[in-house]
Amino acid sequence: MAVVINGSGTVTGISVGGLPDGVVDSGTLATNSVDSAELIDGAVDNSHMAAMAASKLTGALPAISGASLTGISGSVKNIYTGYSSGSAITVSSTSTPTSIGNSQNISITAGNTLMVWWQCGVYGSTAAHFSGGLYLNSSRLTGSATWGTGIFFGTTPTLTGWHNCYGQSIHTIASTGTYALELKFNCNSGSVQFMKDSNQDSGRGYDGSQVVAFEIEA
Repeated sequence: MAVVINGSGTVTGISVGGLPDGVVDSGTLATNSVDSAELIDGAVDNSHMAAMAASKLTGALPAISGASLTGISGSVKNIYTGYSSGSAITVSSTSTPTSIGNSQNISITAGNTLMVWWQCGVYGSTAAHFSGGLYLNSSRLTGSATWGTGIFFGTTPTLTGWHNCYGQSIHTIASTGTYALELKFNCNSGSVQFMKDSNQDSGRGYDGSQVVAFEIEA
Protein backbone atom coordinates (compact mmCIF):
# COMPACT_ATOMS: atom_id res chain seq x y z
CA MET A 1 0.00 0.00 0.00
CA ALA A 2 1.33 3.43 -0.93
CA VAL A 3 2.28 5.84 1.88
CA VAL A 4 0.46 9.18 1.59
CA ILE A 5 1.15 12.19 3.81
CA ASN A 6 -1.43 14.94 3.59
CA GLY A 7 -1.00 18.49 4.73
CA SER A 8 2.01 20.77 4.91
CA GLY A 9 4.84 21.44 7.29
CA THR A 10 7.81 19.47 8.55
CA VAL A 11 7.99 15.75 9.16
CA THR A 12 9.57 15.14 12.55
CA GLY A 13 10.59 12.14 14.55
CA ILE A 14 12.69 10.46 11.84
CA SER A 15 16.05 9.30 13.22
CA VAL A 16 19.33 9.17 11.30
CA GLY A 17 19.15 6.25 8.91
CA GLY A 18 15.41 6.12 9.12
CA LEU A 19 14.97 6.36 5.37
CA PRO A 20 15.58 3.16 3.41
CA ASP A 21 18.52 3.01 1.01
CA GLY A 22 17.74 4.47 -2.40
CA VAL A 23 14.92 6.70 -1.21
CA VAL A 24 16.90 9.94 -1.78
CA ASP A 25 17.93 10.16 -5.42
CA SER A 26 19.40 12.94 -7.55
CA GLY A 27 15.94 14.31 -8.34
CA THR A 28 15.18 14.68 -4.63
CA LEU A 29 18.22 16.88 -3.96
CA ALA A 30 17.72 20.57 -4.58
CA THR A 31 20.20 22.33 -6.88
CA ASN A 32 23.38 23.41 -5.01
CA SER A 33 22.20 21.64 -1.86
CA VAL A 34 25.47 19.68 -1.50
CA ASP A 35 28.63 21.70 -0.86
CA SER A 36 32.09 21.00 0.53
CA ALA A 37 30.75 20.80 4.08
CA GLU A 38 28.82 17.63 3.20
CA LEU A 39 31.82 15.90 1.60
CA ILE A 40 34.02 13.76 3.82
CA ASP A 41 37.78 13.52 3.25
CA GLY A 42 38.58 11.19 0.37
CA ALA A 43 35.03 11.25 -1.04
CA VAL A 44 36.27 12.63 -4.40
CA ASP A 45 38.73 10.06 -5.74
CA ASN A 46 40.25 9.51 -9.20
CA SER A 47 37.16 7.69 -10.51
CA HIS A 48 34.99 10.74 -9.77
CA MET A 49 37.24 13.33 -11.44
CA ALA A 50 36.61 13.80 -15.16
CA ALA A 51 38.97 16.77 -15.57
CA MET A 52 40.69 19.56 -13.68
CA ALA A 53 41.71 23.00 -14.92
CA ALA A 54 45.44 23.68 -14.80
CA SER A 55 44.70 26.86 -12.81
CA LYS A 56 43.54 24.64 -9.92
CA LEU A 57 47.04 23.18 -9.48
CA THR A 58 48.86 25.34 -6.95
CA GLY A 59 51.57 24.86 -4.39
CA ALA A 60 54.21 22.13 -4.41
CA LEU A 61 53.50 19.21 -6.74
CA PRO A 62 54.60 15.65 -6.08
CA ALA A 63 57.24 13.98 -8.24
CA ILE A 64 55.84 13.46 -11.75
CA SER A 65 57.33 11.22 -14.41
CA GLY A 66 58.07 13.06 -17.65
CA ALA A 67 56.62 10.05 -19.50
CA SER A 68 53.18 11.02 -18.13
CA LEU A 69 53.29 14.57 -19.47
CA THR A 70 51.84 15.40 -22.88
CA GLY A 71 51.59 18.51 -25.02
CA ILE A 72 55.00 19.79 -23.90
CA SER A 73 57.57 20.85 -26.50
CA GLY A 74 61.00 22.39 -26.29
CA SER A 75 62.16 20.42 -23.25
CA VAL A 76 65.63 18.88 -23.00
CA LYS A 77 65.36 15.11 -23.44
CA ASN A 78 69.03 14.13 -23.23
CA ILE A 79 72.41 15.74 -22.59
CA TYR A 80 75.60 14.20 -23.99
CA THR A 81 79.17 15.19 -23.12
CA GLY A 82 82.39 14.04 -24.76
CA TYR A 83 85.92 14.96 -23.73
CA SER A 84 89.32 14.06 -25.12
CA SER A 85 92.30 12.99 -23.04
CA GLY A 86 95.87 12.01 -23.77
CA SER A 87 98.51 13.57 -25.94
CA ALA A 88 97.68 16.30 -28.44
CA ILE A 89 97.17 15.15 -32.02
CA THR A 90 98.89 16.76 -35.01
CA VAL A 91 97.11 16.87 -38.36
CA SER A 92 99.36 17.49 -41.35
CA SER A 93 98.54 18.08 -45.02
CA THR A 94 95.65 15.72 -45.75
CA SER A 95 92.20 15.92 -47.31
CA THR A 96 90.81 13.24 -44.96
CA PRO A 97 89.08 14.60 -41.82
CA THR A 98 90.84 13.25 -38.73
CA SER A 99 89.05 12.64 -35.42
CA ILE A 100 90.63 14.32 -32.43
CA GLY A 101 89.38 11.72 -30.00
CA ASN A 102 86.08 12.79 -28.46
CA SER A 103 83.70 10.56 -30.40
CA GLN A 104 80.50 9.56 -28.63
CA ASN A 105 77.45 7.59 -29.70
CA ILE A 106 74.16 9.38 -29.12
CA SER A 107 70.61 8.07 -29.62
CA ILE A 108 68.26 10.69 -31.09
CA THR A 109 64.56 10.65 -32.03
CA ALA A 110 63.38 11.81 -35.45
CA GLY A 111 62.01 15.35 -35.45
CA ASN A 112 63.95 16.39 -32.37
CA THR A 113 66.58 19.12 -32.50
CA LEU A 114 70.24 18.59 -31.68
CA MET A 115 71.99 21.64 -30.23
CA VAL A 116 75.76 21.21 -29.91
CA TRP A 117 78.52 23.33 -28.43
CA TRP A 118 82.21 22.42 -28.85
CA GLN A 119 85.69 23.78 -28.20
CA CYS A 120 89.36 22.91 -28.48
CA GLY A 121 92.77 24.54 -28.30
CA VAL A 122 94.79 24.58 -31.56
CA TYR A 123 98.31 25.48 -32.60
CA GLY A 124 99.25 26.13 -36.20
CA SER A 125 102.56 26.45 -37.96
CA THR A 126 103.25 29.34 -40.33
CA ALA A 127 100.75 29.43 -43.22
CA ALA A 128 98.81 26.43 -41.92
CA HIS A 129 95.40 26.06 -43.56
CA PHE A 130 92.82 23.78 -41.96
CA SER A 131 89.08 23.13 -42.01
CA GLY A 132 86.56 20.78 -40.47
CA GLY A 133 84.51 20.94 -37.31
CA LEU A 134 81.59 18.97 -35.92
CA TYR A 135 80.53 15.73 -37.62
CA LEU A 136 77.40 13.63 -37.15
CA ASN A 137 78.33 10.22 -38.54
CA SER A 138 80.20 11.12 -41.74
CA SER A 139 78.46 14.44 -42.41
CA ARG A 140 79.75 17.78 -41.21
CA LEU A 141 77.07 19.85 -39.51
CA THR A 142 76.57 23.43 -40.55
CA GLY A 143 76.91 26.09 -37.92
CA SER A 144 79.36 28.72 -36.81
CA ALA A 145 82.79 28.67 -35.25
CA THR A 146 85.50 31.15 -34.41
CA TRP A 147 88.92 31.61 -32.95
CA GLY A 148 89.65 35.08 -31.69
CA THR A 149 87.53 37.33 -33.89
CA GLY A 150 87.88 35.43 -37.19
CA ILE A 151 85.36 33.22 -38.94
CA PHE A 152 86.46 29.61 -38.79
CA PHE A 153 83.67 27.19 -39.67
CA GLY A 154 83.41 26.20 -43.34
CA THR A 155 86.56 28.07 -44.41
CA THR A 156 90.28 27.31 -44.65
CA PRO A 157 91.92 30.17 -42.75
CA THR A 158 95.60 30.75 -42.08
CA LEU A 159 96.45 29.86 -38.50
CA THR A 160 99.69 30.73 -36.75
CA GLY A 161 100.36 30.20 -33.04
CA TRP A 162 97.97 29.21 -30.26
CA HIS A 163 94.23 29.87 -30.45
CA ASN A 164 91.00 28.83 -28.78
CA CYS A 165 88.62 27.31 -31.30
CA TYR A 166 84.92 26.97 -30.48
CA GLY A 167 81.55 26.78 -32.17
CA GLN A 168 77.93 25.70 -32.08
CA SER A 169 75.43 23.97 -34.34
CA ILE A 170 71.65 23.39 -34.43
CA HIS A 171 70.44 20.39 -36.42
CA THR A 172 67.00 18.74 -36.85
CA ILE A 173 67.15 14.93 -36.83
CA ALA A 174 65.51 13.28 -39.84
CA SER A 175 65.62 9.63 -38.70
CA THR A 176 65.57 7.98 -35.29
CA GLY A 177 68.82 6.17 -34.59
CA THR A 178 72.26 6.14 -32.99
CA TYR A 179 74.78 8.61 -34.36
CA ALA A 180 78.51 9.13 -33.90
CA LEU A 181 79.19 12.72 -32.84
CA GLU A 182 82.78 14.00 -32.94
CA LEU A 183 85.17 16.76 -33.97
CA LYS A 184 87.16 16.14 -37.15
CA PHE A 185 89.68 18.35 -38.93
CA ASN A 186 91.89 18.21 -41.97
CA CYS A 187 94.86 20.38 -42.89
CA ASN A 188 95.41 21.47 -46.48
CA SER A 189 98.93 22.79 -45.89
CA GLY A 190 101.37 23.00 -43.01
CA SER A 191 100.29 21.29 -39.79
CA VAL A 192 97.92 21.97 -36.91
CA GLN A 193 98.11 20.57 -33.39
CA PHE A 194 94.83 19.92 -31.58
CA MET A 195 94.86 19.72 -27.82
CA LYS A 196 93.02 16.86 -26.17
CA ASP A 197 93.70 17.82 -22.57
CA SER A 198 93.59 21.40 -21.25
CA ASN A 199 96.53 20.55 -18.97
CA GLN A 200 98.79 20.23 -22.02
CA ASP A 201 98.91 23.97 -22.74
CA SER A 202 101.65 24.67 -20.12
CA GLY A 203 99.67 27.50 -18.51
CA ARG A 204 98.72 29.27 -21.74
CA GLY A 205 95.01 29.13 -20.88
CA TYR A 206 93.79 27.28 -23.97
CA ASP A 207 91.07 24.65 -23.93
CA GLY A 208 91.05 20.92 -24.30
CA SER A 209 88.73 19.21 -26.75
CA GLN A 210 85.12 18.75 -25.67
CA VAL A 211 81.64 18.45 -27.15
CA VAL A 212 78.35 19.04 -25.31
CA ALA A 213 75.09 18.13 -27.07
CA PHE A 214 71.46 18.75 -26.08
CA GLU A 215 68.56 16.82 -27.60
CA ILE A 216 65.49 19.08 -27.60
CA GLU A 217 62.08 17.43 -27.98
CA ALA A 218 59.89 18.66 -30.83
